Amino acid sequence: MECATLYEQHILTWVSISGAAATVRTTWDPAEEAGEYFTLEKKYATAEGQYRSCLVNGGRYWRMFAETQGWARGYAEFLSGGVCAPWICDHAAVEAVIMLRYLEHFFHVLGKATPLIRQLRAEELSSWSEVAIDFVLAGVWGCGTVSLFKNLREHPGIQFALPTSTDYALVNWNILPLKSEVERINSAFEMSSPSPRVRGLSNSMMFNNPFSKMILANMKQHVKVIVIACDPVSRFEKVFFRQHLCKDAAGVSSEPNQTCHSSIAAALDDRPLLQRYVVGSELQHLRQLFGSRLTVVHQESLRQDPQYVYDAIATIVGAGPFPPRMEFIRYNAHMGPRTGLCDNASQVNALKEFFLPDYEAIESLVSDAGTPRWMVERLRRTRCDRPEEIHRRAPRCPGNVTPSHRMCRGRERMQASETA
Repeated sequence: MECATLYEQHILTWVSISGAAATVRTTWDPAEEAGEYFTLEKKYATAEGQYRSCLVNGGRYWRMFAETQGWARGYAEFLSGGVCAPWICDHAAVEAVIMLRYLEHFFHVLGKATPLIRQLRAEELSSWSEVAIDFVLAGVWGCGTVSLFKNLREHPGIQFALPTSTDYALVNWNILPLKSEVERINSAFEMSSPSPRVRGLSNSMMFNNPFSKMILANMKQHVKVIVIACDPVSRFEKVFFRQHLCKDAAGVSSEPNQTCHSSIAAALDDRPLLQRYVVGSELQHLRQLFGSRLTVVHQESLRQDPQYVYDAIATIVGAGPFPPRMEFIRYNAHMGPRTGLCDNASQVNALKEFFLPDYEAIESLVSDAGTPRWMVERLRRTRCDRPEEIHRRAPRCPGNVTPSHRMCRGRERMQASETA
């Protein structure tokens, strides 16, 4: 019982560096029980501060999850929060002894009886600064993050923690990461390559996820944030085709739990739906948060000169240019007329007008990044200005891949790339 004894001897110290919120979406945490409300940023700062203080005092920091029988007496059914315990306390001791003792002390100070506990669960926490990454691909979703990911992973000096383009490590709403998750990411890098390589994570939803942005803003200053932007009208039309176009007369969407319209003309009157795909303010916020750490590339520049742009991205993240004559492939593109938007110029212009602030924000960002003026002037071209994308007989590559300026890779190489 050395763990319990050491905890009791210094209980006021351990308790003073415990109690921070453990998750963003929580039904209860000690700070709010005591009458305080913390913003997301303050919750993070409090949890990180307690974690650091816990280490300095010879402890380990744990996430407590407790299921109670106290709902009838005015307590939350689920309790969660950070708990600091002496380093010698293992997982079993934290669950069996430390967490219950912490709750007893906490509620005693508040003058309340400790709720009846059905179940206690503990998970050791770490810090986001322990995640060994050099850059992230943060979106924009629907603009080509998958292509960016799959082409960058072909670089001999770049590696990703997962073989897929969506890693939820920074989108899981844990204010501090589980130690097991940090070890999973770091060990994945170590196992995939014996030689040092630039390390990245990819998730196209990070660009507008407030929690992910906060975590990235507080990570090591060398971590780069790469974002790919694209034509707002083309992006909306693509997303509408995939998720919001009714697939039958009954008005059923091709995606579950999504708003469904019979045509894109009907969607023009659905302002809440259009507003969901506005990105200009989010991109401007990224510039404010990350400054020189942020790189915004435009999908159009990848069409015009993929070798130059990919070399630039690889150099920015610290890997250097790609090998000469590298082939860059465009993934997840849907050729053909899709929604029929391009047959109606007035609808195209209506969408351009709605997304005008997005166009202006994107042009400002890429201009600041040094994009040539002639390229910036092309950024208001939609897919309707590219007949090769509309024609039903546009050339196809195996595996839902479309050619850019070069011929498709051989079928065997394409399939290997898809399953790598």
